[in-house]
Amino acid sequence: MTLRTVKRIIRSVRSSWALTATDFPGGAAQAARLLEAIVRAAPIVVFRLDRSGQLTYVSPNVTRLLGISQEQALRSDTWTRSTDPASFEKLRAAVRSVLDGAAGSAEFEGTFDFGTGPRVLRLFCCPEADPPSSHGLLAYIEDITARRAAERAMAERQEELRAITSASPDVIAVVTPDLRVAFVSDASTSLTGIRASDRIGQRIGETVHPDDRPALLDGIRAVLAGAAEDFVVRVRTRHATGRYIVMEGHGRPALGPDGAPTAVVIIFRDISERLALEAELVKAKEAADAASAAKSEFLSRMSHELRTPLNVVLGFAQLLQMESLSSEQREWVDQIFKAGRHLLDLINEVLDIARIESGALAISPEPVSVRDVVGETVTQLRPMAAERDITIDWFVEDDDICVRADRQRLLQILLNLVVNAIKYNRRGGQVLVTAFRGGTNSDSSAAEPSLDVATIRVSDTGLGIAPEHVERLFVPFDRLGAESTDVEGTGVGLPLTLRLVQAMDGELLVDSTPGQGSVFTVLLPLAEGAPADSRSRADQRRRPASEVCGTVLYIEDNEANQALMEQIVSWRPGVRLVRAVSGSEGVQVARKDRVDLVFLDIHLPDLEGADVLRELRTDAALCHLPVYVVSADATAVQARRMRELGADGYLSKPLDVPRALEIIDAVLGSQRDVPHEVVR
Repeated sequence: MTLRTVKRIIRSVRSSWALTATDFPGGAAQAARLLEAIVRAAPIVVFRLDRSGQLTYVSPNVTRLLGISQEQALRSDTWTRSTDPASFEKLRAAVRSVLDGAAGSAEFEGTFDFGTGPRVLRLFCCPEADPPSSHGLLAYIEDITARRAAERAMAERQEELRAITSASPDVIAVVTPDLRVAFVSDASTSLTGIRASDRIGQRIGETVHPDDRPALLDGIRAVLAGAAEDFVVRVRTRHATGRYIVMEGHGRPALGPDGAPTAVVIIFRDISERLALEAELVKAKEAADAASAAKSEFLSRMSHELRTPLNVVLGFAQLLQMESLSSEQREWVDQIFKAGRHLLDLINEVLDIARIESGALAISPEPVSVRDVVGETVTQLRPMAAERDITIDWFVEDDDICVRADRQRLLQILLNLVVNAIKYNRRGGQVLVTAFRGGTNSDSSAAEPSLDVATIRVSDTGLGIAPEHVERLFVPFDRLGAESTDVEGTGVGLPLTLRLVQAMDGELLVDSTPGQGSVFTVLLPLAEGAPADSRSRADQRRRPASEVCGTVLYIEDNEANQALMEQIVSWRPGVRLVRAVSGSEGVQVARKDRVDLVFLDIHLPDLEGADVLRELRTDAALCHLPVYVVSADATAVQARRMRELGADGYLSKPLDVPRALEIIDAVLGSQRDVPHEVVR
């Protein structure tokens, strides 16, 4: 209730108090009843004091409004006990100022407690009638407890809102229906250099770039009209220095009591740095992609350049092994072949590590039989273990376990681990390969085994590894001093093994005790479903046909490689070899000569092997001609690409001579079912 309302009620009460019997047909009794009705219904309590300050009257509504009886209200001790002395003295002073004529009226506000809790009361007093010196005083008291509580709550809320808007790094603005700024937070000053107070009353968008202003205004109008619940807009706004900053605005309506939009609240955030960072990230990604592509190209070229001479060395070594040689000559050839294979293994491992680090290594996860891979590993390495008088055995629980892995890479992992277990074992030692379901990750406690993994352990009874040297096991070319012994190695097998395990979402753990041996543990995720056909390549090969005849076209520009293929084909007297040193020449020969099989190199002086393959596959007369790619680019990506273009197989250099003869026999002999070749 406002002071104006209180005074209006007071005037009504005072005039009613002054009514006489002549004013009413019913006389004084009717006037008294009217006065009583007014004061009972009034929202204020009416008091009357005589000239001495003694309370002589209190309106009946005192009980309803203040919770005390009329008798209690007329006693002065009721008021002295309900408030503190200082407040009571202020109340007395206000009343006395009017009684003494020092003031025409007086106001007082204080807190009182009549036993029902603190109440905030507001007092207004004035003379009963004119002249004031001959009459007493009227006091009007209003309970404003709820109003003051609401005002405090409102003030606290406003203070909290002020603190929030001041602390927020974002600009918070309120826009009225006439598109003017009613409020803007202090962040506007720091972000734009323009004082927030200077923006109040301005039209929204005054500093927004002209090209961006329509989108902002359209969003505000749509929210005000109720056509949209919110909007998001990106605008350039001018800084005080003249430059533009990019801000993103999110707007929502401020609703009135009827639920209709009365204003729009917009939160603006400076995204200039974020956009700059995104631009930098795009540039960095483009640079990384370019670097990755360059690295992949480098690996492809390096693989080609390193494998090409090895193709000649190992190819002719294999041909010599097929000849009738003296024991001494055979030993020489075996040494050549062994050294070449060692160099090839080193090249493969180094290139594999580089591919993994560049993200270029292709992993093809599938359900894989652990029993099959472990069994094949042990079978291959039993002769090596026997040479060193080492016992090797293996065990897989529950007949078999199926893991999700790349079979070729899992076989490579186990071969590396078991070879190390044999090489670094003692004479007469043991190697045991075990596999079981479940396992414990390195970052979990032993009491909480993981049930969704399989564990493959390779344990040996070798010299063991000191704890301080375990981490060095996975540093390329660090052999922990073994380079001074007669144990062959390069120091890249374990680093490659670790990266391959991690590439298949697995984990490699090491537990070693000096003098007792080591245990290498591979954890791999279990797989659902049955493993693919896991027969070894030796089982899948076909025996050569007894009679093989036909024409083989070899498209290759390297003379040494041509000579090697000529010697390979010479083992099949019924087969004729024709050669082409360029891609275009190869296509012409295939069209003019009756060719039954094509071996195709990828890197040719005029055309890429892919272009040659396209020419052959688009020629109606040659589209069914068997074409096998023979390349030193031994990458899975390249092999997959050539297969997609229509190649029947992909042989990597150094060439596996028996495999090349197998393809010749199958294509040109009575057997036409040739298994697809994979990169090895």
